[in-house]
Amino acid sequence: FKYDGSGDVGARGVPEDLKPVEGVGDCFGIGKGPGVQCVINVLWPETCGPMGQEVMGGVSNLSPAMMQYGLDLDAVGVKFLQVDKKGIADFAGVGILKGDTATFKMICVNTPSGCQRIVRITARPDSSIIEMYTEIQVFNDVKVTYMFSLRRAADIQAGAATGVLPARGVADRPQTGKEKPAPRGSRGGR
Repeated sequence: FKYDGSGDVGARGVPEDLKPVEGVGDCFGIGKGPGVQCVINVLWPETCGPMGQEVMGGVSNLSPAMMQYGLDLDAVGVKFLQVDKKGIADFAGVGILKGDTATFKMICVNTPSGCQRIVRITARPDSSIIEMYTEIQVFNDVKVTYMFSLRRAADIQAGAATGVLPARGVADRPQTGKEKPAPRGSRGGR
């Protein structure tokens, strides 16, 4: 997958605060049931406070990082695990799946109390893009937001060969009817 999008450190919604996000991810099926593991390298420009101090979310902790998703049939939901570049793991337990969106809530690791991270992943079956929205809250006050769009590398390579690339931020691209799903357990599956 190719990642692009933006991050808003401070979550003020001011255009000059938006930082471009870019990266790649390599995903493959795992386990006997439906599961996926992704190794990712996602970066954005470093953001510091006015005196050069570190700010929450100002430095990417996702280069490299690992994410795992898997169905939990006993709890009827999706489990999520992320390990950042320092080897620190975030575990969300069971996420809530509603329609095409899975929502995961987890307590922030190695941060002050009251911090939680909420991740929403939308994967529409008729779309070539997966949307990932993350917000970090401290006592329910949003401090950082990230919006990632993930595109399959095969779609990007096919578009480059034909001269037709998917537009940035467009979630629904018309299908040709010639697409074939990746076989179960194959590399590059969603």
